Amino acid sequence: MKINSPNLPNVLLPKSDTAPSSTTLDEMSQAARNFQQTTELDKYKEFENAPVIAYEDPFKGRNASLQQYSRFVGMRHYRIQSSAIEMGNPNKVRTYQYGDLTETDDINAFLDQLERLSGDQKLMFEHVKPTKELLELATKLTDEELGQLAEFMVEVSQYDFLQNKSSKLAERLIPALNDLSADALSSSIGAMKSLLENGQSYKKNPPPVGLDDRGLENVLFTASEDGMDFKAGYLAANADTELSKRYAELLITGKMSDEQTVQFNTHLSQSSFEQTRGMVDMASLIKTHQIDDMLAMFNDVDKDAEQDLFAYLGEQVNYQAHRQYYQTESGDYVAQQDDIASESDRRSLYKNVLKAYNEFGVGWINDALKEMEGSPAQIQKELWSKLLADKDEMPEQFSKSDALEQWAVNNVANAESKFHFNQVMKIHEFNQTRYFPERLGTLTFYASGNLSIVEGSTSKENSNL
Repeated sequence: MKINSPNLPNVLLPKSDTAPSSTTLDEMSQAARNFQQTTELDKYKEFENAPVIAYEDPFKGRNASLQQYSRFVGMRHYRIQSSAIEMGNPNKVRTYQYGDLTETDDINAFLDQLERLSGDQKLMFEHVKPTKELLELATKLTDEELGQLAEFMVEVSQYDFLQNKSSKLAERLIPALNDLSADALSSSIGAMKSLLENGQSYKKNPPPVGLDDRGLENVLFTASEDGMDFKAGYLAANADTELSKRYAELLITGKMSDEQTVQFNTHLSQSSFEQTRGMVDMASLIKTHQIDDMLAMFNDVDKDAEQDLFAYLGEQVNYQAHRQYYQTESGDYVAQQDDIASESDRRSLYKNVLKAYNEFGVGWINDALKEMEGSPAQIQKELWSKLLADKDEMPEQFSKSDALEQWAVNNVANAESKFHFNQVMKIHEFNQTRYFPERLGTLTFYASGNLSIVEGSTSKENSNL
């Protein structure tokens, strides 16, 4: 891969056509005579007879590639550093350091692992800090797995512009991977590969209101709390990296057994980006004793079904799903950007979904999802809490075949109406804080940010507020 050199300024040295004056030449000659006559030169004569110092390179010329600067923002490129030869003590043993490694045997063993890779993967591995734990991990992996690990480590380690600091996830992940069994480790590396491949195909959805002539979102303004619009935009654009980080954090917790880890990774490797996002978030937040129920549900869910449970759950961490667009009376658009639901709210939603699975099965969940389809991500916890509470308190009302449909008629639309009313109030309040408020008039809900451009809007998608 070609690396462009930095653009350096051209330096023009001044030229002079004027010869030095006789006075200047005399001064230079006198300075030379004075230097030759000084006794200080005597101390350097011993170097004429100094012994030749034999030097044997313990690494046979091997080292990481020479880089002028790091290819990956926030990451350091590691090379072997050695102590200088002391002229006064030429026989003193030299010391070496390569990351945390200081023993020549360890450094040579790490270089052996590095030489298993080539191209970009080798360069990536050179940016992961050499340690004994990483050396131990590398020896457990095939060449292909080692390359995949290098790619994943770089993905989760690059600079976090929101936190304004470099990530330490890679260093924390290495001991967690070393603790896994051979099968769990291999399946985890496979899941990492799947996450990276799905991430490469991920693209942030274009706004349903389209773009203006400048290529910006076609809205008058976006209402949000301080900094939320920027945060949401950044995380939506980098959702693939954030998913890899969440998976790394999940492995670090060690909440799953080796057998559970293998099962979980198998499902990840068979799922889309949108599905994986929901699976990883659910596994990260539920209690340890709920893991088996979650995996059982994973086994029963048809990932190709019309009602995609995992993708539905993934919308809870999709910032675009937490962005609503409204149309003004003049035909312009405004947006309201919310933060994603808190971890406690998402945990409550996942707990209810697992409860529904254990008591009523996947088919009943799919029927419920069909009735909630298109409703905002922000009200899903409320809907599921209400649904299960009503079913427990009034089981007779759920005995008919159209029970879920009737429940949705009485509850979903009402919850949506209240939600949009609150969103519109937030937009009007935000508008009043602007230096030049817009004349908005009545706002009509247009779409949420996770949807493509709306055509033939239905009454469910549009409501005057």
